[in-house]
Amino acid sequence: MKGELDPAWQRPGVRRGFPSGTCADGTRIESTTETIWFDVPRRLAKFRRSTTVTLADGNVIHQAYEQQKHPVSAVEVQTWLGRHGFVVEQMYGNCAGAPYTETSDRAIFWARLQGFNLAADHVLDKNAELYSRLA
Repeated sequence: MKGELDPAWQRPGVRRGFPSGTCADGTRIESTTETIWFDVPRRLAKFRRSTTVTLADGNVIHQAYEQQKHPVSAVEVQTWLGRHGFVVEQMYGNCAGAPYTETSDRAIFWARLQGFNLAADHVLDKNAELYSRLA
């Protein structure tokens, strides 16, 4: 996620997208993503996304749109979080909880607002005190 656009964002062609699958009521959802343009040095990628929903009664809903993304670096996210008063408690490199490294495909942040826990504890203590007086 550091430097130029990761090769995973440069894959040509159409591929199955999210969401896709069949719901319990028989509704089918099929989504695709197609990379239509990318700029490696500027870390930009443009995609055409399409989702078709076939309801259990046979009615079909289709939506297509284009989106442009700029995958940000872990350092950029850490900077934004810090600027807004968050403390990063942990960073993960995938949804399974593997540690983040510079070669991870993604960065997942576990952060808390600095001072929030103390403020929340204070409110809870005050509420408990008021409740005990009413009981």
